[in-house]
Amino acid sequence: MAKFNRRQLFKLKLNDIVKCLHEEEVGNDNYLIRPPGAIGETEFLNKCERCHKCLEACEYDSISTLSASFGKLELTPILNPEFTACHLCSDFPCIKACPSGALQDSLKNISMATVEFNHENCLNSHGTLCDTCAMNCPHTVKAITMEGPFHKRLPVLNDNQCLGCGLCIYYCDEPNAITIKKTRQFIL
Repeated sequence: MAKFNRRQLFKLKLNDIVKCLHEEEVGNDNYLIRPPGAIGETEFLNKCERCHKCLEACEYDSISTLSASFGKLELTPILNPEFTACHLCSDFPCIKACPSGALQDSLKNISMATVEFNHENCLNSHGTLCDTCAMNCPHTVKAITMEGPFHKRLPVLNDNQCLGCGLCIYYCDEPNAITIKKTRQFIL
């Protein structure tokens, strides 16, 4: 089950809690998000030792594992950035802790997913000035900029820079304004 901080727990709806308990959020639409540095899915499944050293190395408890209901994916590490964001640590302790090479320190492997904005749900669309998503996008990434006139500024995403860490979602005060666009298909 995903871990929530107090702020996140109060933002959840009853339906979201039920989904998490049944782990539907993790594997919906046959997509999942692996930790930073994950190699291709087939090779990842062959190399991952399910040792959980990446989980232990993550000081933010962002990494969890899949249950037995996911078959051969059982105990493999995943991220659910919509609930617990990856903080993109500068030294990537999760990658360094991986003894098997399933997580590798390569710029092409760091990208986990991307986000998508629903501007209709954005606070800025309703007259409240907010730039929380842009301010919390990691300084090394800065994939989100605020564009438009001051009173109608909206977040704009540079897809090529977004790594899918989920920090923008974590700090956003408007539910459903930002969602993760899963990019890696898993194999059952």
